[in-house]
Amino acid sequence: MYALLKRAFLFISIVLLFLSGSAFAERLIAPGDQLEVTVWSDKELSRTVTVSADGKITMPLIGSIKVAGSNEDAAAKLIAGVLVHYIIDPKVSVGIVKARPDRVFVLGRVKSPGVYDIQRGSTVLEGISQAGGLLDKADLDHGTVIRAGNKSEPVNLKALLAGGQMQENVQINDGDVIIVPERADNSVYVLGKVSNPGLYQLEDSVTVMGAIARSGGSTNRANLKRVTVIRGDLAKPERMEINVQDIIQRGDKSKDIILKAGDTVYVPELGAIDWDKMLQRVWMFNELKDIWK
Repeated sequence: MYALLKRAFLFISIVLLFLSGSAFAERLIAPGDQLEVTVWSDKELSRTVTVSADGKITMPLIGSIKVAGSNEDAAAKLIAGVLVHYIIDPKVSVGIVKARPDRVFVLGRVKSPGVYDIQRGSTVLEGISQAGGLLDKADLDHGTVIRAGNKSEPVNLKALLAGGQMQENVQINDGDVIIVPERADNSVYVLGKVSNPGLYQLEDSVTVMGAIARSGGSTNRANLKRVTVIRGDLAKPERMEINVQDIIQRGDKSKDIILKAGDTVYVPELGAIDWDKMLQRVWMFNELKDIWK
């Protein structure tokens, strides 16, 4: 039984390492790495060199040679392949003695966009944390990690942060770009005889009744029979009137209107409606929208 448990534990450990991507990871040479190049057949040619920004190193007899993107063995073969013209059967070894830290770009709605050093195996949340965290108006539904070769991978930060879906916390690698876009302005105004008139963000399919509810509900003097949705250019607005009171009494929610970004819901007061005065108030709130955000 003990031997069986031991084998099972070993198997699970190997599987977990494989799934994490850390078991067979290999560090390739990158710009900024410091290399120890040893030419065993001619020690005077051996030296410590730093890989330049264009991925090259400079060696005696060889001049400049590109090694970035190669592993240590492949780089040694590249160097030996040039030295063979000057030395009989050159034996070369290359070792990374001081690796440049992995770096990622974090852009968009983060506190301090820029380039950041990361440890190998870091995740997208750790990258965002390096950049000081998220700002308001960050579009959490449409985060993106751009990999080598311009391959993009979507990341749903909302599902990760609010829903605990850890599969969205993907691993980031050297050279990756994390982009947190700005959320589109999906706001609507709710004005007139409501408890808290102002600007509200849309979430999914919000209707007129839902918007009125979010503003604290209508007041005693509200004329729910003639609630108006104003859409489009205020110079030539589209005006849709909806009898909210009838919908409430009949329970026929099919007549409720689904709102679009930029719509204004206006709940008038009982009595005659002065449409010019109503549009003037809507125009004023649009001009002062930054105060409401």
